[in-house]
Amino acid sequence: MKLLKRHLISILIFLTALLLMLAGIRTMNVSTRKDQYNNLEKAINTSILECYIQEGHYPENLKELENEYHLTYDHSLFKVTYKFINEDDYPDVHITIL
Repeated sequence: MKLLKRHLISILIFLTALLLMLAGIRTMNVSTRKDQYNNLEKAINTSILECYIQEGHYPENLKELENEYHLTYDHSLFKVTYKFINEDDYPDVHITIL
């Protein structure tokens, strides 16, 4: 009976530690994704402004930023919607975490 109690206590301690570890990993993952989102947002804005400074107009589409200004991001993690307004107005950009 004593041995069974010890095993149960050991199992409960192990399961508690495992749950805490999994919760920590999930928190880190959410934090990392937010950092990636913020970095992507900065990279897009920097590329848009770089295009405007060099060419005198805003880029017409996201592909131009990817091809000419070397913007890269993980398409499986983020969806970027880019709406060109005109050459003199800042484009409408939305980033969605998938």
